[in-house]
Amino acid sequence: MKKGPATVLVLVACVLVLAVSYLSWNAKVEEAAAEPANRPIKQEQPAKKTGDQAADPENEKPAEKVAAPSGEELSSLTANLPESTVEMLMSRLDAGEPVQLLAVGSSSFEAPANQLADALDDAYGDWIETDVQTFGGTSDTFLSKEVGEIDWGKGYDLVIYEPFTLYNNGLVTIEDEQEDALELRGRVVEEVKDATFFITPPQPIHQPNYYMTQINALREFVEAKDIPFIDHWNQWPGVDSEEILDYVDDEYEPTDKGVEAWAKSLKEYFIAS
Repeated sequence: MKKGPATVLVLVACVLVLAVSYLSWNAKVEEAAAEPANRPIKQEQPAKKTGDQAADPENEKPAEKVAAPSGEELSSLTANLPESTVEMLMSRLDAGEPVQLLAVGSSSFEAPANQLADALDDAYGDWIETDVQTFGGTSDTFLSKEVGEIDWGKGYDLVIYEPFTLYNNGLVTIEDEQEDALELRGRVVEEVKDATFFITPPQPIHQPNYYMTQINALREFVEAKDIPFIDHWNQWPGVDSEEILDYVDDEYEPTDKGVEAWAKSLKEYFIAS
């Protein structure tokens, strides 16, 4: 059977298509082979290490060594602290571990606590890392809504608590304030078993009336519960004197003089020499 012209043309076209396809594919292979070897290559993401996996010594960065006082220097600096606190700090020093300190309380406590943080940095260097966190409102509000804002994972070895007593005035009973303090202390030692929990009272005010009753109850409470108490009121003028008006403003907040008086007691307590 004779093949018509149309059939011949179709066959020729097919041959041409196959030839062009082959040549095109071959060119791509050669081009790929000629690509530079330093082309960016997508890397496989390494699996995250778990606690059971050994660290790669080649990739592991050495931990930064924190400047710390000597044992003799630490003994001198901590002469005013409770014996159990000194023992805990010595154990951290022997283990080469930094110390974590939290100062927490009402907004009135912020400025004195920041002064303490600066003084600790001067005295102990980077060895004591201080966080200052203050909140508005009462101790009930703090414990129920705001205590979770603190990064408890840091493992605080020292916690200084100002228990919102002035802000609690007329809003939170003395008994409830004390329960709040015990709840916070429980949280502290739950995170770090040998941590020390301190209490410092808020600022004095002129003619305190019922507030004086609250402060006296706080003093009795810390003594009964064996909580170290950093009482700075002896650095202030008497509460019935006109002089104290230079230490607190019209809203009962510490002035510069009041901040200095409060901070002085904190610094003398934690830095004996």
